[in-house]
Amino acid sequence: MKFSFKILAAFFLLMYIVSCKRQIESPSEPGISIKDISEIAQDTTFINFLKDQLNYSLIKKNTKKINEILKNQTISSEEMKTIHNYFGFNNPIDFLNHFNEMKRRALYLDKVFGLNRMEISAKRDILINGFERLLKKINTKNEGTISRALADGPCETARVNCIVTVTSESAIMHLGCAALDLTVLGGLLCHGAAVAYQWSAGNTCNSNYQLCVNQRIN
Repeated sequence: MKFSFKILAAFFLLMYIVSCKRQIESPSEPGISIKDISEIAQDTTFINFLKDQLNYSLIKKNTKKINEILKNQTISSEEMKTIHNYFGFNNPIDFLNHFNEMKRRALYLDKVFGLNRMEISAKRDILINGFERLLKKINTKNEGTISRALADGPCETARVNCIVTVTSESAIMHLGCAALDLTVLGGLLCHGAAVAYQWSAGNTCNSNYQLCVNQRIN
């Protein structure tokens, strides 16, 4: 199912409103200094956020159901009982824990580094650099299937660059959803839009990769 970019546009409007609201209502707490953004690469919370985003991107999700919810802009009481399955979790506790921890990290990164108050292009560059460093580290340790991301070849290099960018953009969307309650429709739609976007754009990365391989063979 093709992802609706009208939904994506609506999401970014929602994210902008939420971001403005958070800047007004959530100033930095006393005792927490705003660090220079150059320090974020060594920050444990930021590194763990990247790791979780990368791991979550590999989890199989029911994007068909998520897209139906996004299209209808509603969710039934019966669907609420199984919504965790749509997002790739076996039970509601793991589902809530994952997104609550994401929220905690997002609020910390915003308070300490002002991450959510930055321009989207600046956030994307920071996240792309972070994911690239993480992939290099994983590749060095030869851990996980994602280590193939640094394999030789122009087609694979282009695919990985594309996926890293998409993962970064999806992470920005999830960060923008952090202020929303996951137990109500708004939070589910917000995070659902991020999941659907990553699935759709990630498929485009893989399709372009296959086209590249076919052209090189022929």
